[in-house]
Amino acid sequence: MCFDAKTGEKRWEHESPVAPLSPSSDGERVYFHDGKSVTAIEIASGKVEWKGDPSARRSSIQFNFGPRLVVVNGVVVFAGGDRSMTAYEAKTGGKLWSSPHERGGYQ
Repeated sequence: MCFDAKTGEKRWEHESPVAPLSPSSDGERVYFHDGKSVTAIEIASGKVEWKGDPSARRSSIQFNFGPRLVVVNGVVVFAGGDRSMTAYEAKTGGKLWSSPHERGGYQ
């Protein structure tokens, strides 16, 4: 749901599953993973602007893991726990790149 910050009025509502830790926003759109793909909704209208191709993610989410989605400088980056990351152009949803990565760990 989207609410007007000044009045508290509900502006729009969109029903969808939302993966934990995936909601993010750049002020123009809200982005999230719906369990199958990354989705972008225009904040002003509540309309779905784009949906990415189905993206990989863990088949089961453990209690200590959540898919990660961040948006910065017009790029949406999603990591679903399958050891790959995918980047999308924030405005159009065009796939910029996809890359495998090793299991992380700080040393």
